[in-house]
Amino acid sequence: MALCSATLRDFEMSLLAFLDAKAHPAGPLGPLDTSVSIFAQYCITKLHHTLTASHPIAMPSTAQLSHIKTMPFALRFFGVSLADIMFVQARLAAATPAATAAPPWAAPRPRGLGLPIGESSPGAHLAAAIAGGAPGFPLPVVLPFLANSILARTGHRTEGVFRHCASTDDLALMKGHLDAGHMDFPPDRVDAATPHLPAVLLKTWLRELSDPVVPASSYLRCVSTEDPAASCGLLAEFPSPNRMLLKYLVRFLRLISLEPYVTTNKMTTNNVALMFAPNIIRNPSQDPFEILKRSQMEIRFMTNLLTHLVITPEEDELFRRIDSATQRAIQMSPEFVVPLVPAQSGK
Repeated sequence: MALCSATLRDFEMSLLAFLDAKAHPAGPLGPLDTSVSIFAQYCITKLHHTLTASHPIAMPSTAQLSHIKTMPFALRFFGVSLADIMFVQARLAAATPAATAAPPWAAPRPRGLGLPIGESSPGAHLAAAIAGGAPGFPLPVVLPFLANSILARTGHRTEGVFRHCASTDDLALMKGHLDAGHMDFPPDRVDAATPHLPAVLLKTWLRELSDPVVPASSYLRCVSTEDPAASCGLLAEFPSPNRMLLKYLVRFLRLISLEPYVTTNKMTTNNVALMFAPNIIRNPSQDPFEILKRSQMEIRFMTNLLTHLVITPEEDELFRRIDSATQRAIQMSPEFVVPLVPAQSGK
């Protein structure tokens, strides 16, 4: 066993060294070298994820392998991991000359940047500007796009927002539309007038991430912790994209439950937690009894975040700039400022 472990460690180090050499080759790069470098960087990211995963990693199918081969070269949102989305956004940013310019939220009007993100659509410059103009952008671009699309359709004043369904056909069309890089709602193809379609898309996107927003390695501690402050403290051990996603989401959802909107939309904090807990927390157990038993614990964790998670003034200012850029890109008028709702103190 010791010999086997040593061999595996040697193989791991050799594989990482091989990938690193391909990811950072010496000398000028041709088109093929560039593609190999990008794919090697992606493989390193996925390999580190596999080596640190706390749950078994299934062997991919032939179809999945074909899909994986295209992952580092296209910005997709549905059915992929948060790490994959952030990897491609960072790559697009690094490959774009505008990456050294002012961030997109500082510009009066973001414009298309020549990226492979469907720039023929009215809102495509949002994806291009964020992915290509802000290295280290802390959120998947689809999150502020959907959140502000809900506000643009007065979702915060709409009864049953996040409870109502959307057309199955519209949902399928929009998933493909967004994965193709078109950051808009085509009015001639879907019901683009109500907030229910972007609301359902937001929940669907979170639920279909291949890895849950709350990492599997933190699941038991999150659902077992009753103290609100301790629950919020667990986010410190999350990867940065997961933590920032949750902070942006909580800030947005607090608005939905804010007076006087809750009087109309009926989405109290408890109702919001009920709607979103299954989309950000995923019980690794396959036992139906175990899943049912812990569902209330998952809702309690989500409620603790909604009521007690602290959004710092610096984070709020960053989110405000992102929202402002997003609202300009989707031509939202008048612009809407999400208020910073302070976290509750105490238990």
